[in-house]
Parts: sequence; C-alpha cells; structure tokens
Amino acid sequence: MLAIAMKESVMPAKDRFQILLTITFTIIAMIFATVSRANAQTAQERECRSEIATANGRYVQAVLKSISKCHKKRSKGKIAPSVNCNDPLEADPVDRLEKQRAKLRSVVDGNACNSSPSLLAQYPRCPSPGAAVDDAAATDGIDDYSELAECMIALAEGAAGQVMLESAGAPVGALTRSVAKCQTTLGKSARKLTKSYSKELRACQNELDEAGSGLGYGCSGADPDGRIAKTTSKLLSIIDKRCNVDDNPLLSQRAELNSIQACADSTAGLGSCLIDAAGDQFGAGLVAMSYGLASSCRAGSIARTSYAGYGEQTTFSSFSAGWNGIAHGIDLTDKFLDFLSISCDSDCANCALATDPRKGTAESTCRCANDPSVSCDTINDTDADCGAVDNVCNCYFGPPAAVAASGAPACIAIKLLGDHSGTVDLGTGEWSDSVDLTAVIYLGTDLSQPCPVCSGDTLANDGVRDGTCAGGDENGLPCDTNAQQPTFGPSSLDCQPSGLTNISGGGLALSVDLNTEYAEMPFTLPCDTAGESCPCRVCSGDSSVGCHDDSECAALALGTCTGGGGAGVQPNDCADRICSPSGVCDAGPTDKYCDGQTYANGRGYISCVSDADCTALSAGSCTLTENRRCFPDPIVVDGRPGVLGANLGTNSCIGLTSSAVINQASGLPGAVRVALEADIRPRCASSPSVRWDPPTGATCTTVSTTTTTTLVPPLPCGDAFPLCGAGECPPGETCQTSGLACACTP
Repeated sequence: MLAIAMKESVMPAKDRFQILLTITFTIIAMIFATVSRANAQTAQERECRSEIATANGRYVQAVLKSISKCHKKRSKGKIAPSVNCNDPLEADPVDRLEKQRAKLRSVVDGNACNSSPSLLAQYPRCPSPGAAVDDAAATDGIDDYSELAECMIALAEGAAGQVMLESAGAPVGALTRSVAKCQTTLGKSARKLTKSYSKELRACQNELDEAGSGLGYGCSGADPDGRIAKTTSKLLSIIDKRCNVDDNPLLSQRAELNSIQACADSTAGLGSCLIDAAGDQFGAGLVAMSYGLASSCRAGSIARTSYAGYGEQTTFSSFSAGWNGIAHGIDLTDKFLDFLSISCDSDCANCALATDPRKGTAESTCRCANDPSVSCDTINDTDADCGAVDNVCNCYFGPPAAVAASGAPACIAIKLLGDHSGTVDLGTGEWSDSVDLTAVIYLGTDLSQPCPVCSGDTLANDGVRDGTCAGGDENGLPCDTNAQQPTFGPSSLDCQPSGLTNISGGGLALSVDLNTEYAEMPFTLPCDTAGESCPCRVCSGDSSVGCHDDSECAALALGTCTGGGGAGVQPNDCADRICSPSGVCDAGPTDKYCDGQTYANGRGYISCVSDADCTALSAGSCTLTENRRCFPDPIVVDGRPGVLGANLGTNSCIGLTSSAVINQASGLPGAVRVALEADIRPRCASSPSVRWDPPTGATCTTVSTTTTTTLVPPLPCGDAFPLCGAGECPPGETCQTSGLACACTP
C-alpha cells in the first residue's frame, strides 16, 4: 500500500483504480475462502476424521484376523463344530479384541475429536446391527463421541462377520487339508482386500478434506491410482491357485469346495464373492461409515436371486412335497429373481416387505394372463395394462417349475394370491417373509421337458426376446429367458404351460413364511391308519387346501382340518414306517431309475423295473437305485441369516390336485418343505438402479455437509467382476466384463 501511495503522483488514475479494485477483490476472495474452509472443516476436524478412519480400519482388520484364526482351528477340529466363528464374540472367547476396542474408543472419544459438535453432527444415528448401542439419553440417536465409538465397534464387528460368512463360509465340521488351506486363503484375502479399500479410500478422502470439500464423504467407487484393482487381480490369481483342490478322487472339486459353505463352490465364484463382499460392498461401506452415518435408512427395494440346489453352484435349496417320498429333494429353478419393495425404520432394522412388480422391465414378475409378454402391476386382479378380456395380472414366484416324479411330468406355476408381508433386517440379514401362494399344476407331456422352455435366447433378463418358446400356449413366440432349470433347460415367464393341461383349477393354496430361523412342523394330526400321526390333512370345506391345524381352515371359512382323499393321509412310505432323522427309509423300499435321463445332481427321475423300461424311452439302462425318501417327525428347516446372502426356509401343507396320477405319484395330500439359498441385493430408495451398500448405504447419497452434498452416480452394472450380467444397462447394451470391472457394452 505504501508503494502504491508513493507512486500515486505519477500513476494514471485509471491504473490506480484498477489496482485498488484488484486488491479489493483479492481481499474479499481471501475472506470468503477462509469462511468457506472454516465452514467446511477445521484442521482439527480433518485430523480427527483421518484418525477415526484409520483406527476403524485397524479394528476391522483385528476382527477379521480373529475370525480367520477361529475358522482355522475349527476346520482342523481343534474347537467344537458348534462354534460360530463368524460371530466375533464366539470367535474370541477370551476377549483379546477388548484391547483393540479400547484403542478405537481412545481415538474416537479422544481430545482431538470430542470438542467438535459439527463433526459429531455427521453421525446422527447408528443403524443395525449397532442400533442397540443407543443409550436413550438426549435423543434416540448418537449423542456424544463415546456413543459413536460403541456404534463403530458394533458396525465393524457385524460387517466383519458378514464378510467372512460370504467369503470364508460356515463349514458344518472339519475340512480336508487342502480345503482348509483354501478357506484360510479366503480369510486372508478378505483381510487384504478390505485393507486395500481402507487405505486407498482414506487417501482419497484425505485429499478432498485438504481441499476443503466439506464434511461429507466423496470417494465411493474411487480407485485413483488403480491399487485396488491391482490387489484384486493378485488375489484372484492366488485364490485360483490355492483353491484348486483335489483331496478326494471320489469327489469333484465342486463338492469339496462346497464343504466350506461359502457363497460359491468354484475358484472363479469364490473370487467373485470376495470382490463383491469384502471389497465393493462391505469394504467400501466400512470406510464410508468412518466419515458419517445416515439419519435414516436409504434402502428402498431388494433384488433377491434364488438358486437351485444343484445349478450354477451347489446350494441349500430344495423342494420336497408329499408323504411317499417320490417328489422329495427336487431341484429348483436356478437364479430366478424376485423383487421386493421395502419400507424401513431409520436404523434399517425393520424393513416391511411388499411386492415390487418391476413393471416395464425385463425382470418383471407380474404378467398379463392373456399375454405373458406384457408386464403389469396389480397382484391377482384385473389390470388396465392387460386390455379388456381375460385381463388378470398374475404375479409369479419365479418362472414355471419343471418336476418329474415317478414317471409323471408336471409343470408348476407358483402365483402370488396377495402381497408379501413381514420384515427384513438389513444389518443382520434376518428375514420373515410371509406370502399366500397358489401352485397351479399342469400335466407335462414329456418327461424330458415338463415345462415350456425359451430356446435360443442369448442373454437372460436383457429385455431382448431373441429366444423362442418351445411348448405351451406361447409355442413359437419370442421370449427372453428369466432363469435356468438345471435339468430341463431355460425357463421364461414369457412361456407359460398350456391351460388345457391344468389339473389343479385355481391352484393349490400354500401359505408360506420364508424365514431365516430354525422351524419345525410336528406330526400332530391323525393319519388314515389308526395309531399313526401325520403333519397334514386338508380342509373339510375344500380338499385343494392343505392344513396343519383347524385354525388355518377357519381363517378361510373352510371348515376344519379333517379332510383326506387322494393318495391317502400317511406318515411315509417306509417299509417299517420309520423315517430316519436324515430323511431316508433305511428299511426301504428301494427305487430303481433309468441312468440315461437324470436330474442335474445325478438322481434318477424315470422309474423302471428292467432295462426294457428305459430303452423304450431312450433313457439308458435301469441301473440307478435309491432308498425311498421321507419326512422325519418333526419336519425341520434351518435357515441362516445373511446381509448379502441368506438361507430361507418354510414348512407348509399342500392339498389335492384333480389328477389321481399326480396325487398318487407325489403322495398328496401331504407336507411341503421349501429351502431357498438366495443372494440379497438392497437398492437405494432414491434410485432403484443404485446398489445400497452396507452398513450405511453410502452409495445412495453422501451424508449432508455444511458446504456440499454429492450424489453418487448410478452403478449401471450390479454384478461383481468377473461374473457380470445381471446389472441394469440402457436399452441395447449389456453388462459385460471390461478389464477388472463390469461395464455396459453395446
């Protein structure tokens, strides 16, 4: 300023004004920059954020290491099989983790942090599974840094357990040497990948913090230097090498890897699970939670993929119906999708379920009765989308299911009679999904193809009908495959069975509660044979409605649970009437099957007495034998909760069809046991195309800040590399492998 004053006498007025104007604007800019940076975060807050994220990352590593050690001991038979190593408390019975918890508490509740109310405001509440840490003090959310520390501990432990459940599994007992080494590799890989995500995403956020970008989180999906991709590629190579096991020449590699009870049974599948669970979802989500938590649950829907018992991978899934054991252990349709809308409490702990018809998409599960290629959105009622004639909208639980039992082929269309009800907890993965269904049974015309198939389709669920329906009312019409029946081929909701073959009228009513808990159905009803007890009869007012007690019939105004008929009401078809706990008639009878046509799991489904019976059907020779299956008392289904993958099960009763052949072949009326292994993929309420990542859903939107709010762009391809294909892409493009990621490609 002095220099300017000294030159005033010789400087033109215009130039003096320009310099003064520049200085004025510079000072104003400095003031606003200072205010902006102050509003964004202070140096103390930047340091605190970095320290919290670092400490949280270290604690996650400590929990993962503790779980890995437990798995290693359990798989070697050094600790009891009953120990749930994926529960940090059971994995650490002597509480070695308490020292690590104390370190995290000291950082979160330390002097560097607890003087900043604006930073604490970024953590308004603790979602499931940490919601219980709320002390109900000033608010029902997080009131101080001490409570925040307990929240982070709870979320880290819950997430670590889910990561290891997906990637390192939950074996029933001890593993063979090579398989145990594979499991150890999976555990170590999960730790390395989560550590890579933690390091790289923290570095990314530190740069944003230094630039004064606000107190939000802005690094979802970031990998600026490609180090995460490099780690991923290296780990995939290690898994491919160390999980290429062959301990037992009598078992396939697939069967050996399945004993880990992880989310896959192949080296490629295990690698994909690792990337998805330990990396893209929990790995990234655990970093995001270090910088902020949401004030409410951001999830709005769920894509649920159910697998066959023996399809792309060996799973928990199976279907068993009837008392005579012929239709037990039936393989389900593989990778069929159903969508659920969810309305959650603020903690994502109680998310009420409802059907999401997905109208207008390739994945729509609601179709018009008069044209199944047209999607609709009214459950089991007339719908304007379906025109004026036969305009009922049918919502299905998967495409038609093909079944062959004792030489009687059948095609079963499972329809929703009403909406889903129940809840799911997105923090623990616990489900209770109740829905009333009707199983419409059609008589199949061919044992090798009980249901119509979609032949020649290039890519499932891509919205392009480049396949052709073979069989059924839509024979010869174009179709898009929705799922795969491992034994009988590609299935599609576009291809429905012929109405002329319906042998069950409106269908057999089934009230099911798909649950992740242990459930049993005891034999409490009188059988047709005096002195014996059975699990099911039919309602006296309608023999198509199976029942377990009078209340089920009374609720439908159908009398009492006293009816019978069909193949009779019997406990089983065992020679000594004793069903072993494993569900097999040890005393026989022994059934014989043709070896030329079998289920994908190797079991026969064409009954025979001699080779001539098989030769007549071009089905090989009569060499397969199997002791008759049965339902033990009680009938048990044991689910398993999981945030990204869950086992759901239900027991119910089924009534009579109008076909004496089906009733006799399947042993109806009788019990039904359904077990489903499913992938769970929550999506954002703000955009159904964006995946909600646990534990906070940071991919939906960032936590609000004092300066900016960043929206994370949609993830166009939902699957994880290298198994791309189920993600959403614009019309005319498909989700395919691109480098180490999935990309929408024309």
